[in-house]
Amino acid sequence: MKLYTKRGIRSITILGLMFLVVVLVLSIRSFIIIYNHYKWISHTNEVLAQIYKINILTAKFTRGVRGYALTGMPMLLLPYEEAVKNLPTEINQLKVLTLDNPNQQKHIEELDTLIKQFEDQELRIIAARKNAGIEGAKEQIVIGSSENLLNTEDQIFNDMVKEEQALLLQRETILTNNVKFMLIVFTSSGLIGMAHLLFSYRKILEEIALAAKNQELALNVQHIAIANKELEAFTYSVAHDLRAPLRHIDGFTRMLEEECRNALPDSVRELPRQICERVSYMGTMIDAMLTLSRIGQSEIDPHLSNLKTVLDAALEELKKEYKGRNIEWQIGEMPFVECDPRLVQIVFNNLLSNAIKYTNKKDPAVIAVDCLNLDKEPTIRIRDNGVGFNMKYADKLFGLFQRLHRQEDFEGTGIGLAIVQRIIQKHQGRIWCESEINKGTTFLFTLGPPK
Repeated sequence: MKLYTKRGIRSITILGLMFLVVVLVLSIRSFIIIYNHYKWISHTNEVLAQIYKINILTAKFTRGVRGYALTGMPMLLLPYEEAVKNLPTEINQLKVLTLDNPNQQKHIEELDTLIKQFEDQELRIIAARKNAGIEGAKEQIVIGSSENLLNTEDQIFNDMVKEEQALLLQRETILTNNVKFMLIVFTSSGLIGMAHLLFSYRKILEEIALAAKNQELALNVQHIAIANKELEAFTYSVAHDLRAPLRHIDGFTRMLEEECRNALPDSVRELPRQICERVSYMGTMIDAMLTLSRIGQSEIDPHLSNLKTVLDAALEELKKEYKGRNIEWQIGEMPFVECDPRLVQIVFNNLLSNAIKYTNKKDPAVIAVDCLNLDKEPTIRIRDNGVGFNMKYADKLFGLFQRLHRQEDFEGTGIGLAIVQRIIQKHQGRIWCESEINKGTTFLFTLGPPK
């Protein structure tokens, strides 16, 4: 049984780690694709801005000369002179930006040739205006077929803009798809990872139960103790190993949001924040699993303890949870019992935290803690007037990841009561509950074997 359990743990751990490696590789690959396309989107926007800039300069080129031709005022040639001075530099800049695009290079050559024709024509119009007045300028305008040149220029600009806009749409689509893919990978990896952990946990428990049926009682106790330690070590190992990829996922997502937020379409702009929230929730569940594992592996240190002191320490830790709430605390006398006060405080913390959480809609909320003497043994009772639950589901209450209320109504991991039960069992005690919907819940527990 021991060898079989070890082999099963080893196989499951290897499969889990392989899955995490695949998720990490896919995440890094998607992040690289997203980052590269973000840079290409910025490059495309830069090309478009450069095209518009050249278009504005060519418009100044033409308007300046036409204004001079009509009025003869030299100052109207200033836009033309600015265009003549700056156009070569701007066209060269556009050539550099589009070195990767042969079609755009061809359009730029056509545009450069056309601008030189414009420049020759405009020089003739300026000379005609100086020598022959407005009539001479008009004649040069007619001869030069300015309308045809302008139409050709507009067509080239339109073709260049359309091509860049098509590239922009293509790159934005790829960026959006990869962001969605990352969300799917992160979400599915979290769900599969938790399902894998739960399945492994239950599988090993089944193996332990099967061994208990086929071996003598003394040998069973030994084997079960060994298997439990291996199970707790496995749970700790898997939960601990999940932390590193979670940190990577959270880090990559925050980098994505910081680097690419302005380039993301509105439809996916909130996805990085949702990923971080889900990663945070999964981290909380892993922390709870690690706590359960540590408690399972730890040895109790029982000694005579004042439960009133333990209860007061728990209430002090919980003050932040009920700050601003109207809660009526009814604290009775507490006995001295043999227990591990460190672990019993965790019991009080979890049970009182539940009482605070499930009475959040009550004003005032009433939470009572006292001690009964049932069957000649001290029994701690914690009562509240919260939402309660249907007792037909009480058998699920202390199960791992079992919840009787919806996550959106009351937050939680479904592990707290499993931790409580594990601690009570370590003290050889019992825990049970009574509840009624909308009237409240009562938990009762003992710390020691029945007398």
